[in-house]
Amino acid sequence: MTSPIERWLDLEIDRLWLVAERRLRRMQVSGVDFSASPAYRAIEALLAVRRGAPIASAGEALVAIERALTTNREVLQSARAEAPIGALATRLALSAIELDVLVAAFAPLVDPPLGDLLQLVHARRGVDLGLLGELFELDRRGRLELLTAVDAERPLVRWSLLAIDAAGTSSVPVTHRPLQVPPDVISTLSDGRELPPSLAPYATLRTAPTALDDLILAEPLRRQLQSIARGFAATADPSRLPWVVLWGPSGAGRREIACRIAAASGRDALVLDPGPGSAAELEPRLRLAQREALARGAALVIGPIPDELAAPVTEALRRYPDLAFLVMTGTHAPKLSTDRALHEIALGPLAHAEASLLWARAMEAVGGLELDLDLAPLVDGYRLTPGDILHAVKVAEASARAQGRALRVEDLRVGVELRLRTQLGDLVERVDGLHAWNDLVLSDADLDRLVEFLGRKRHASIVYDEWGLANRIRYGKGMIALFSGPPGTGKTMVAGVIARELAMDLYRVDLSQVVSKWAGETEKQLAQIFDIAERTQAVLLFDEADSLFAKRGTTEGGHDRFANLTVNYLLQRLERYPGVAVLTTNKEESLDEALQRRLSLHLRLQLPEVAERRRLWRSFLPEQLPGASTIDVDWLANRFELAGGSIKNAAVRAAFLAAGDRQPLDLAVVVASVERELDDMGRVVWQVPFEPEDPQIALDDVILD
Repeated sequence: MTSPIERWLDLEIDRLWLVAERRLRRMQVSGVDFSASPAYRAIEALLAVRRGAPIASAGEALVAIERALTTNREVLQSARAEAPIGALATRLALSAIELDVLVAAFAPLVDPPLGDLLQLVHARRGVDLGLLGELFELDRRGRLELLTAVDAERPLVRWSLLAIDAAGTSSVPVTHRPLQVPPDVISTLSDGRELPPSLAPYATLRTAPTALDDLILAEPLRRQLQSIARGFAATADPSRLPWVVLWGPSGAGRREIACRIAAASGRDALVLDPGPGSAAELEPRLRLAQREALARGAALVIGPIPDELAAPVTEALRRYPDLAFLVMTGTHAPKLSTDRALHEIALGPLAHAEASLLWARAMEAVGGLELDLDLAPLVDGYRLTPGDILHAVKVAEASARAQGRALRVEDLRVGVELRLRTQLGDLVERVDGLHAWNDLVLSDADLDRLVEFLGRKRHASIVYDEWGLANRIRYGKGMIALFSGPPGTGKTMVAGVIARELAMDLYRVDLSQVVSKWAGETEKQLAQIFDIAERTQAVLLFDEADSLFAKRGTTEGGHDRFANLTVNYLLQRLERYPGVAVLTTNKEESLDEALQRRLSLHLRLQLPEVAERRRLWRSFLPEQLPGASTIDVDWLANRFELAGGSIKNAAVRAAFLAAGDRQPLDLAVVVASVERELDDMGRVVWQVPFEPEDPQIALDDVILD
């Protein structure tokens, strides 16, 4: 049985053969002799086969052709309506003559002998406007419509259905320039679901479920989406539909929700991923995607769209007459310039109840594995999107199956961390080997303040929720600590202790990857770090914070202005950050004054006193180190005024020296190591005899800065 597209195409080709032969016979009647043409004999044979018999004369042939054209016209209109070309003409607002131009231009691609006949009657290869005027016997008005059909703003050229060959034709009239139809137009006119090859790598055509019930959504969001879908389904004129703008973190379901709304309004969705590249590279893909969406009656879903491409995308869609969904990157409302009405949908990580439900549902889908799970730490410890959870389950399930064991919560946690680390890329590095509480050597006052700081995490729900302070304090609920002091005083170590005590991971921000010379790029990288850190159990560590939070100065030059903007952004974002962040610096005087009021804790770590140095020496000279018990740590603590980092370095150096000599450690080796450490620090050391039993020699007698 002939399909609608086959029936339509046969009728279109028949019509063109008829009008081309009509042109041939009229030329013969007027006295044109084609017998000298090498192709004429073969063409006449083809025409005889199509007719079923040779012609008696050109005049009789014209009569038969007109009868055949009348019959063709009677059935062609209904065939067009039943084939995809009918819907295409309606959706793209093609006029009758534009439809004729399109069909005539691509017909020789599917029926090459027709191209030979057209060349015979036109004396030029290819289809041009001059030929079409002759074939369809157009009057002056009809020929003007032909010219209008190939205007750049008309649908044929605008939607890349047709192009006029412009190569080397500056002196050739537009009516004589060949019309070119991209090969992918054939797939557009077919009734299949395959997209053109030039678009297929970037786009998919999707039929989504029409219901939203199986999606785990907060109830206010579900009601909003249902209301939008009902409004779209009830609107007959697609040009009056507002566009939908969705934003939120990766994995929040932006494109899935867009496809569901389209399905609920009776539409497929053509989903275009802009992919890498510049606005210039994106423009032809956008134009082609618009054409394909219109041709198929599909909603156009574009995204994720980075901020730098928002303006080019909205400009390319400026005259798009149908339903479009713009899926934006970032977690804040985008700034879009468009005359189209917009529905804005903000998506975010799942709330506690929805996250619990999705974790449970994902676990039910895991078959054939023993489950050893308490999901509470995952639900309580992370703020995840649906994509984060499903990806973590997939990774954890694969790991457990590969090892032939039960699926554990630790597997899921590793899956979550892998997902979030992948999103952060090289912007941060994880700090392993965190120190424990008993590794700290601090004054009692500093320890008390550190305990108070940790209590903010443990008692946050009581203070903010039960006691109602959350209603009074919108910002500044995060835990922001600043540790300042000379090098080696343990600032980074304290950050590790905080992370360990809070059962969080510690991530050091890699300033070499974050800070950029391009305006706005540093803020963009920092925004990504803060956005993802808010969703995970992580402590952010900004070592050398003075390089980011430097004092704002006068804006005498462009560099100063952009530096000030970066500090402004950081201060604002730090105030809104609900997590834990630690800043360290040995240049406290360089920090911007506005940072102070955003801090939950500021410890000024000084060089340790004698008692603290004694504890440090003992901790770095453990009992299993040969000879350690013979070392007079009291004398070392009194004699050398060193920071904890320097004591660690000296102890490690001494251990290696002893190992090299294959001798137990002794005090002379330790003192030699201290002297070398001081020399590495640029401090002059007087080589004076020491007497361990005489600890009263002043440090100034031994060391000069």
